[in-house]
Amino acid sequence: MSETTSSPPQQLDLRAAARHVMVDFNQMQTFTADPLIMVEGNGIRLTDHEGRRYIDGLSGVFAVSLGHGNEEIIDAITAQHRRLSFSSPIMTTTDRALELATELIRLTGGRYEVVKQLNSGSEATEAAIKMARQYHRQSGGAERYKTISFYRSYHGATMGALTSTGWPQLRNPYEPFVPGGIHAHAPIPGSCRSCTGSCTLGCLAQLRDAIELEGLRTVSAVIVEPVMLTAGVHALPQDYLQGLRALCDETGVLLIFDEIVTGFGRLGSWFAAEQADVWPDILVVGKGLTSGYAPLSAVLLTEKIAGAFWGEAAAGVQYQAGHTFASNPVSAACGLAVIRYFENHGVLDNVRERGAELELRLRAIAERYPVAGSLRGRGLLYCLDFVDPATGGPLPADQPVGTAVQQAARRRGLLVRASPHNATLAPPLVLTAADVTEIADIFEESVAEANEQVVSGGGVNLDVAFGL
Repeated sequence: MSETTSSPPQQLDLRAAARHVMVDFNQMQTFTADPLIMVEGNGIRLTDHEGRRYIDGLSGVFAVSLGHGNEEIIDAITAQHRRLSFSSPIMTTTDRALELATELIRLTGGRYEVVKQLNSGSEATEAAIKMARQYHRQSGGAERYKTISFYRSYHGATMGALTSTGWPQLRNPYEPFVPGGIHAHAPIPGSCRSCTGSCTLGCLAQLRDAIELEGLRTVSAVIVEPVMLTAGVHALPQDYLQGLRALCDETGVLLIFDEIVTGFGRLGSWFAAEQADVWPDILVVGKGLTSGYAPLSAVLLTEKIAGAFWGEAAAGVQYQAGHTFASNPVSAACGLAVIRYFENHGVLDNVRERGAELELRLRAIAERYPVAGSLRGRGLLYCLDFVDPATGGPLPADQPVGTAVQQAARRRGLLVRASPHNATLAPPLVLTAADVTEIADIFEESVAEANEQVVSGGGVNLDVAFGL
């Protein structure tokens, strides 16, 4: 009988292999022309497959808050793998999951009673929406099934989360969705026409109208991002959030905060809810919860909401959904290590100090270059708009300055997020003052390059090998 042997593995051509994967939100024909393939990370820097180094100006995707290669987190994950890597989420929990739940409740000042641990932001926002529906069904409001969210919001990529996402280009390929997704205008310029400058709370009156005209007894929840990231880093005004809290209390509608991005220090506090002094019925966190080292998100429920899921087995009031890797002990150990690192290394103080330095530099850039418009943000999350220097108004469609700035920054070794009309920076929360200077210098050079192209009349030059 002859033996069959396989050929020894060959060195993989990473560039050629890139055509076999889908990169989120990227047209693969464009991406594979010059793929960005990362192979190493250390601190706030990444190295690609060709040895080029970049400052991670986006913390991965607003997740790697404590930088790459953090030994304290890696050690905690490794130690947990040696103890226990997995336990059935449908018949057990683990000591680490319980410790993490206790810590999350502590960090929120005891405002929440029960924590559901999941894997991703999309799973968590979708779980929150489902929990709100089930809460009402089990509390005498079975007809409450509608969830109101904002246009220009982003709440995730699963079908239920997409129902509440407010961008047509993200929704249209997958419609129709499950019934009950209602959209309203957010209290940000360009969305609510009642708020042309500062918020006048006209949009809050519009939201009240939406609740009443949908049928008060049919609305389950309102889900909001306290800072609307994909809309351009727009923080919802404190008086709006306070009014929203009062409106939800008055109407019996649950309030959900999607803090997948803003939770865990991004703004200089544990949660955006702290800064607004407004706390939701259901708080959703993720991303920075593990600094990107393990998949983990969490849904926090107040005692009132959690109580609807507590009863005799025969009552069938338990949460009727699950995920294989939910409450994973390794992910929970990672989350615990992240919390310890924050507290032992003064990370929140660093965010406030470095954030103030970065804001100062970015405001100077916004004032110096005619193509630069409004700057928004706080902590270590900022977005700079770009405008037509001739009019101060919106850029023409054929002048994607934000994309040009993104490309110029990448060539100089800085990764930023951009749309045609703005660019966003969200570096790791452990950066130094010297890092702030380097980031700001590269960003300014990139804005200056695009500004020169636009002001000279030639328009921005895009390398089509770069995707958005």
